[in-house]
Amino acid sequence: MHGFFHTKITFKKLKQNFQIWLKQNNINTKGGTFEGFPINCDYRGLKFKNNMYLIGDAAGLASSYTGEGIYQALLSGEVVAKTILNPNYKSKRFKKLIHQLKRHNKITKILSTIGPLRNICYVIAGLFLKTKLFDRKIVKLFS
Repeated sequence: MHGFFHTKITFKKLKQNFQIWLKQNNINTKGGTFEGFPINCDYRGLKFKNNMYLIGDAAGLASSYTGEGIYQALLSGEVVAKTILNPNYKSKRFKKLIHQLKRHNKITKILSTIGPLRNICYVIAGLFLKTKLFDRKIVKLFS
């Protein structure tokens, strides 16, 4: 499942939707525990007042679509360290990362608003992944 923006849907509604999905797919969760947690994907910068820096999930660098954030944490830590040593430091890899995360946010927003069409999108994406022409493009979109 992809992420969602809590400003668009409540945690209660998300849980209800998840329970409906479990029932539709005949998935028995008896004895299981429902757990969820927020992942910060609201990037607003690395440096803040009084020379305070945030990296990784604390800086909102996790992917809203995949929830992944290890690469973002490592790269942002490197960028912050190099910025402390050289205030004029700029990273092309970090700029590319921000561009990718914005793309993930757009995808997540679209998927969060299209309701039942979301499943059709997943099926179509799965079919595209089976073709050599599109699999590289789709993987690149998310990586």
